[in-house]
Amino acid sequence: IKIEGIKAQGLSNVLKVCGGDTIFFLDSSISTNAIKDYKWKFDYNADSSEVENPFYIYNDPGIYTPLLHVTDSFGCYDSATLTSIEVNKPIIDFDISDTLICKNDLVAFKNKSQGNNLSFKWEIDSSIQFSRNIDHIFNYVNEFDVKLYAIDLFGCEDSIIKKKQIK
Repeated sequence: IKIEGIKAQGLSNVLKVCGGDTIFFLDSSISTNAIKDYKWKFDYNADSSEVENPFYIYNDPGIYTPLLHVTDSFGCYDSATLTSIEVNKPIIDFDISDTLICKNDLVAFKNKSQGNNLSFKWEIDSSIQFSRNIDHIFNYVNEFDVKLYAIDLFGCEDSIIKKKQIK
């Protein structure tokens, strides 16, 4: 009597990543026969791949637990749950106290960003500031873009630019 079998195994090249970065997955399954089918499931949606060693890009922050399902040429199959992957990415947003102002008015910018221990950089009217929330006085008449950049303690970053927000 010959017993056939397959053992699904796999891994990723990283366990912590920034949203938008590419992750590579490696199949390390063991089988007494040729493996004919691979099915990787990357997240809670329907995102999957049927190649042996795929790559995937997680865009949204969260904890994801990939799954590998393999089938050999005799129809034996197995599944493996991989180690969870932590995806970090700041979620950037801000409010402006007023967008229609007069010259020399003070405008408050309230940061609504979310993330892990964020650092900020604002760019307005050729001015750069590094606080969570800022106030700014516009000394001349024009339309201004407002840019906010954030980086978290893992080095993951994002930005938002609101065009012609101040008139």
